Amino acid sequence: MMAARMSDLRVGIIGGSVAGSVAAAELVRLGAKVMVFERSRHLEDRGAGIGLALSLIERLKERGLIDADMAHIPVFKRRFVVRCDEEDPYLGRTIWDQSFASASTNWDVLYGQIRRRVPDAVFQEGCHVVSIGKQAGDEVSLELADGRVLPFDLVVCADGYDSLGRRLLFPGHEPRYVGYIIWRGLIPENLVADIAPFEGGRVFAMYEGGHAIFYLVPGRNGELKKGSRRLNWGIYDKATEEDLERILTDAEGIVHRGSLPPGASSKAQVAYVHNLAKTSFPRFAAQVVCATGKPFVQSINETRVPAYHRGRICLIGDASTLVRPHPAAGSVKAMTDALALSKALAAGAPLDAALQAWDDERCAAGNQLVSLGQALGEALVTRVPDWSAMNPAKMEALYAGVTAGKNWYELDEIPKPA
Repeated sequence: MMAARMSDLRVGIIGGSVAGSVAAAELVRLGAKVMVFERSRHLEDRGAGIGLALSLIERLKERGLIDADMAHIPVFKRRFVVRCDEEDPYLGRTIWDQSFASASTNWDVLYGQIRRRVPDAVFQEGCHVVSIGKQAGDEVSLELADGRVLPFDLVVCADGYDSLGRRLLFPGHEPRYVGYIIWRGLIPENLVADIAPFEGGRVFAMYEGGHAIFYLVPGRNGELKKGSRRLNWGIYDKATEEDLERILTDAEGIVHRGSLPPGASSKAQVAYVHNLAKTSFPRFAAQVVCATGKPFVQSINETRVPAYHRGRICLIGDASTLVRPHPAAGSVKAMTDALALSKALAAGAPLDAALQAWDDERCAAGNQLVSLGQALGEALVTRVPDWSAMNPAKMEALYAGVTAGKNWYELDEIPKPA
């Protein structure tokens, strides 16, 4: 089969979040005829803080996907602390300072920059894809809720953890709940009386139920000035399947699937997470949680898939393998999947050969990341040591055994511009 000209390639992308927008921007630049179908009409400001590899930020700049001055906060240290009322009830005890190189930003800052690289003419908001079907030859059709049926040469499913594409290609590989949730919050730093313990790094507060994480991110509009930033936090908390429905029931009695959005928690749920922080963490960390009036909840799920494509249908980001949050690589994986797909298609090989080469690379990397997330989840949440007995040597040995020396954020080389 001859390699198709990119200008003749019709690509339909389901989902316009980070993965879908990176894929769209890249494929438009290659000359493909792209259409993005995003079910929501307002994606902005949906997420909380995220971590990015510094090398990925440089790749995104090289490709023109973000501005050279995109707001982010470099992170070069992670401090692990435990509550220690006998010695210092406010700061607790530091059990490890880990050297680290990464960056923190906001989902809305990152997404806003990438979305601006996608022409409005190809980005269709409020368009719900209800089915994917095979047409004559190699064509794939997308049926929209408004009744339209559109043909494409390639369909890219970037539709998240509840992916229509994954359900079609691999119906036996639905996300599996792993037995714990994460309470989350994102608040202006001026709501916190003492911001000093969070400057210069990330804080991991360890407790018998797992751990919490705290870090500074830019303000809503990318502000980096002290006093204008925000503090992002998350607490891992074990919960049975039976507990999950109660936890995901909002103040109006509505049961949500997968997550409870900011502002939906009941007074009892807010009181619960505030008390969890006050009884589990040093006071400097607990103050952040207790200053959060609208915490939200996400259930933690995971899944593997045997391949990232079948025929002319591809899965990228959370639509493919779904990873627990511990590697902090969700956005990294989403963008890397999309960048690698663009690189494979730009190489000039026949379309099916290019898709298979991309699949071989990314499916292996995705499944490796799932395994890392499982190992970290066991070490940091489900089978934790006695944190009060840990010290730098023991912590270093714990991490070395789990990660085998791999970077949390970057398990493979970020594709460079083609």
